[in-house]
Amino acid sequence: MTTLALRDRHLAGEITGDVTDVRRRDGAVWKIARQPVDNDLLDAEAAALRKLAGSRFDPYFPELRDSVTLRDPVTGADRRASVLAPLDGFVHLRDPVNGRGHDPRDVAWTLLHELDDLLERLYGPRRFRPFHLPAGTPRT
Repeated sequence: MTTLALRDRHLAGEITGDVTDVRRRDGAVWKIARQPVDNDLLDAEAAALRKLAGSRFDPYFPELRDSVTLRDPVTGADRRASVLAPLDGFVHLRDPVNGRGHDPRDVAWTLLHELDDLLERLYGPRRFRPFHLPAGTPRT
């Protein structure tokens, strides 16, 4: 059990979401459940990140360094936290690459293929037809 300074809620770089608070601390990104009822969601995310580790999807997901339980010093409640390696090198899709922007159709199609591969890695082979570009669809 770790007691992180959960009372320091206004650290620079903190992001508050519906389910977690995210902070940079000690060269890592801490993703902390806002409520104990959401601990199972962080446990499930940590399990998925462990399953994906070492796959070709590594560049797209953060490295899970640790998964810990934190005790809130004020309430005594236990909350799950994921300690993640920071992600660097991402670009916004609107930013130009090699002097030109990304074609949204190519990005969407690539993401569909990546999602298909990711779901197969997590849940096993699908039992329905794979994605195919409809015949006669122009490719840019």
